[in-house]
Amino acid sequence: MIEKQIEKVICDFFGIEDVNDNLKMGDIENWDSLGHIALISEIERSLNIVFNTDEILSMKSVKEIKNKVKQLVG
Repeated sequence: MIEKQIEKVICDFFGIEDVNDNLKMGDIENWDSLGHIALISEIERSLNIVFNTDEILSMKSVKEIKNKVKQLVG
C-alpha cells in the first residue's frame, strides 16, 4: 500500500520508528525547510514521481503528503 511506503520513507529518512497522519513539519527536529526539500526528493526518488513547486510547498504534514501522492499515482 502506498501509504505504508510513504511512512517507511519518512521513518527511514528521519531515523524515527513511527509516524502518524498528524505529524507535520516542525514536529521533528530535522523537518525544517531544508529537511522538507530533502524529504520530498527522497519520496520522489523512492516512488518514482515528481512534484511541482506548488505541491512541494503545500505539503506540510504526513497526511498532506499521502493525499498528494495518491492524487499523482491514482
